[in-house]
Amino acid sequence: MKFVEGEGKTVDEAVEKALKELGALKDEVQVEVMEEIESKGLFGFGLSKSVKVKVSLLENNESGNLKSKSKEILSRILELMDIKAEVIAKETKETVELEIRTEDAAILIGKRGQTLNSLQELITLMVNKGGVEIRKRFVLDTEDYRRRRSEVLVNLAQRSAQDVLKTRQEIELEPMIPQERYIIHSTLQDYPKIMTQSRGEGIDRRVVILPK
Repeated sequence: MKFVEGEGKTVDEAVEKALKELGALKDEVQVEVMEEIESKGLFGFGLSKSVKVKVSLLENNESGNLKSKSKEILSRILELMDIKAEVIAKETKETVELEIRTEDAAILIGKRGQTLNSLQELITLMVNKGGVEIRKRFVLDTEDYRRRRSEVLVNLAQRSAQDVLKTRQEIELEPMIPQERYIIHSTLQDYPKIMTQSRGEGIDRRVVILPK
């Protein structure tokens, strides 16, 4: 069982410090008060008290409550961005979906979804900071952007495939995040005279459509 020890003037303060280091929420852990320490104050006058606690991840929840944790983190980020929003979290076998309801959707989406994609990557990194392997994908959405973007990508893939068939020349698409590249690959997987590849590294990784 993974645990962290924390110390503070009160139990709540000690627990809060341990939770931050552990990257967990209160309902995901077990708290044990280890000791209460008393020491003399400055120049030997008065008493100073502190509490030491042991905070452990619950064994049946080593990865934490992904839905509540990611929702809390995203809500904090939006608050820091001065964006008023409501976050609706849903969890499936493969994903944790975070829907942002706000009047500032255009700001959150950014050019071709770049801001939304960056927030999605940030949430993934922050939830994973506890060192526990997370097997689910985090998907951020607002104003049904993901569905609309998917339709655009399907059309782009089909048009590009037709151009490749006509010219017999490969076409290299713009850089995309993994789930967008997947849409291109899956759209063209049954085209008998077309093949797709991914090229590049990191944020520059993109799909290339080629003739067979």
